[in-house]
Amino acid sequence: MIQNLQTKAISTPSVYHREYENDLPKPNEVTDNTLSQFLRVTQVALPFISLYKPLGQPLSIVLGSTRVISTVAQMIEAISSKDANAIGKKVLEVAIASTALACSILAHPLGMIVTTAHDMVINVSQLIQAFYDQDYKKAAEVGLHLLNNALYLGSFAFGSLQWSIASIGMQVFIGFYHSCDEFKKGNYLEGCGHLLMAGIRGKQMYGQVQALKLQNNLEKMLAAYKTQLLKETSSNATDANDGINQETLHKTKVLAEIKLNESADEIAEYAKEKCINEGTLQKTKEYVYLKLKEDYLVQIFNKIKESNPNVKMPIFHGNIGPHISIIRHDEWKGVPPEQISELGAKFMFNPVKVDVIQTAHKKLWVLTIDPSPELAAFRKLYAVGDLPHGHAFHITLAQQHLSLSGKQVTLAA
Repeated sequence: MIQNLQTKAISTPSVYHREYENDLPKPNEVTDNTLSQFLRVTQVALPFISLYKPLGQPLSIVLGSTRVISTVAQMIEAISSKDANAIGKKVLEVAIASTALACSILAHPLGMIVTTAHDMVINVSQLIQAFYDQDYKKAAEVGLHLLNNALYLGSFAFGSLQWSIASIGMQVFIGFYHSCDEFKKGNYLEGCGHLLMAGIRGKQMYGQVQALKLQNNLEKMLAAYKTQLLKETSSNATDANDGINQETLHKTKVLAEIKLNESADEIAEYAKEKCINEGTLQKTKEYVYLKLKEDYLVQIFNKIKESNPNVKMPIFHGNIGPHISIIRHDEWKGVPPEQISELGAKFMFNPVKVDVIQTAHKKLWVLTIDPSPELAAFRKLYAVGDLPHGHAFHITLAQQHLSLSGKQVTLAA
């Protein structure tokens, strides 16, 4: 069941976000000055700690645990006050927080979805209270946080660059707003923290915008190329012998390959929506790669096989299984280090498209991916160039060997 929860249409956003103030006691509500200062520093530090992607799940578990403890304490307080409305509200929050914690342990990132939903429930409650108190400044602030959490939740559901840009953009706006507000109050620690994080989010958003521009340009170029090929093919359909000439044959073949790639794009969408696009960084001698789970390849391979019954599973050199090449042996900056601290860390990636590469002898299904900013930064730190041997990051999904006899022969991919 957990596997099903993990592989339903959940796309992990490129950034980690949660309302940290809902996880910890508010510093101004703590009487002990030392503890209050500790909570202030912790709340400022947590967004920066979450930038290290491998800490996503451990951070969710730790903060989820503190949220459960906090909501249970609030529920006990509500029971003591014998306020029926408060009791019902806190019982609901305890149930949601406990569910989020369980999901973070068993089906991350589903736990983040439940946590974000919990944050939205708290936002709605705060919004109603703010309107009741006629505190419209507070209502506006809570409304911004509610919209921010809704956009972040949409990033899980739809996983598109547009949703990601909108979500990060809202976080940038809120960061600048809170920075100005904290500076006015004389809280320079919080003001500097919000300002710096807003700048980091702005840089992340810039990278997403550039990726969206590139995606749109590639789509326009492909559409223009297809139109040109169709015009040239239709105007040059026959030669002097009333047969199709070689140039027309070539262009017709290219058009067929484009259509084949268009159907393959459905496989990329399937990978985005149904699979957990995450791998573990590993190293063999001087070769660094992102190791994928066998289930990841099997799941996509079975989808390809539905419409291509003759495909075979690829065989990987060195028996390392499904993977993404990150750094090859001849790409290191200087001497390859024997130890890399990032080994064993998990990195996310985003499926872009599936190319069906066909030669005279074989056909390969290859999934092109965009690495997470953290994975791209890792390669840039250690390797020469942005891409391994100048080729896009990719995963070999399936193969079909074409022989004159019509027999299918499996080759190593």
